[in-house]
Amino acid sequence: MGRTSRDLTCCERGQIVAYDKAKWTHGMIAKELQISKRTVQRVLKRFCKEGNWKSKKRNSGGHKVTTPEDVKFILDVIAKSPFKTCKEIASDLYEKTGKYINPSTIGNRLIENNLSARAPAVKPLLTEKARKQRLEWCKQYQGVDPEIWQRVLFSDESTFLQFRPLGQYVRRPRGTRYEYRY
Repeated sequence: MGRTSRDLTCCERGQIVAYDKAKWTHGMIAKELQISKRTVQRVLKRFCKEGNWKSKKRNSGGHKVTTPEDVKFILDVIAKSPFKTCKEIASDLYEKTGKYINPSTIGNRLIENNLSARAPAVKPLLTEKARKQRLEWCKQYQGVDPEIWQRVLFSDESTFLQFRPLGQYVRRPRGTRYEYRY
């Protein structure tokens, strides 16, 4: 009885039937294959009733509500706007297909595709003009002695929450935290 619950392989089911035909007791078969007597009885009952020992149980559990097209749509929406919530994606999907999919299911599909919900990196948003000014400034001081930078204080940097409402998350791949779009 060393095993936990799992499906038997076709080979193991065949062994049970073969041992039974060789006049082994259910207890001996169970001990040999390290399964319960009840499992042995179930396999033999199915064999007597249906004439085969193959399991009818195939991929037990519920079927997926989402189709590959739905998943592609979900991934496309997140690629375009990574800050969208699962509820918003569910409503977009409903508008497109007329099929309601639970937001938690959408979250599961995103996680399966390595897009977990993460808190976005807190950084000030820079305008195009500010970016150009920074680049010009960097070019101007490119050849300066590295010692000077120890005395410089960059006053435009901020670490406080500036533009993001609390509770907002972004769906992004691992290792892309500081990319501009996230």
